[in-house]
Amino acid sequence: MKSLQTLSLVLLLSTTAFAANPLSVGDKIPDLELILIGEEQPTSVAAFQGKVVIIEFWATWCSPCIQSMQHLKDLKERFGTDLVILAVSHERPERIASFMGNTNFPFTYARESDLLREYFPYRVIPHTVVLSPEQKIAAITEPNALTEDGLAELLRGKSVDLPLKEDQAWNMEIDIFDLDTLAKQSFQIQPSRPEAPTYSRTYNNGPFKNRRHSFVNFQIPMLYRQAYDISSYRMESPEIEKPETYCVDILVPESESSQLEAIFRDSISAYFGWKVSWEAREMEVWVISALPTGIRLLPAEAAAPHAAAGDHFTSKGATPTDFASYLESYGIAGMPVVNETGSEQLYAFDFSFEPENPESFFQALTAMGLTVKKEKRMINRLRLAAPE
Repeated sequence: MKSLQTLSLVLLLSTTAFAANPLSVGDKIPDLELILIGEEQPTSVAAFQGKVVIIEFWATWCSPCIQSMQHLKDLKERFGTDLVILAVSHERPERIASFMGNTNFPFTYARESDLLREYFPYRVIPHTVVLSPEQKIAAITEPNALTEDGLAELLRGKSVDLPLKEDQAWNMEIDIFDLDTLAKQSFQIQPSRPEAPTYSRTYNNGPFKNRRHSFVNFQIPMLYRQAYDISSYRMESPEIEKPETYCVDILVPESESSQLEAIFRDSISAYFGWKVSWEAREMEVWVISALPTGIRLLPAEAAAPHAAAGDHFTSKGATPTDFASYLESYGIAGMPVVNETGSEQLYAFDFSFEPENPESFFQALTAMGLTVKKEKRMINRLRLAAPE
């Protein structure tokens, strides 16, 4: 489950390269051609002059993006033709067209282009750019920061002051802990890095192979979830008004590499002093089981890494428990997921679905010979208590 949880923290990270001269608030956007989805002829940004334009960078697998789309839809319905929602994605036109057919958002859909990436570099989606009727950049922000009052002000020719969303370039391969390659053992905690995203890094080769783990901008409960290899659905933690974030690095000797997680648990408990306890609680869960015809997946000879996102799970060698962990860790089930297929065999998984189309999820499950249902089970939950 740990590798899947790690992926979920960087799920929204774009591979878009940062341009040398991106546009800023107040700049007038140069005219550029847009490659629209579902339209035979391209159009240009200039075609929307006189309207407020929201350029929304998103993806079909990005659940925060989809949640924000309802808000944008409400704004569109409020302002009608005075507002254009330009939904821009890097995904295949076929996938966007499928999303359009499965939903009823009144947006104009376009493919991301090199020029759009140059003008509006980003790392995390959703990423929202607002153009005034004069085609000046009025805001670079997040979709939930947009309000009816603010858009009305823009239509009246006035400016708006919205929170600026800045995605700075960050190389996740740099070692912010500056650990000597000859180091044998280490445990470091640093303050948060506001200029960096939240992510973790494992070391699968090199001098730290299988004995080091780094965490950047993690809140304390997130560190405990990683240390105990559980999802948020199996942990209860206190609410903190202003939670702090930390950068944490753990390195163990080669002879203790198999104990990395246990040593990490002891280290953060000793440093932060949070109390840990377990309780069994009856909870509603998803139960995965095999269809009467059996699991229809090709057997695999060896375990292999997983590639996962909010719309797919692929591996050349994974177990049904790995798949259950994926469904749980990515929040697809919204609750704990239990494997009751009766199998821990390795299989080749090539699972994908359309998140906006629930039926596609169950069709993909059936194709693998699997089914899910909600039931109640006794689940061990980790309880965290902050020091007094």
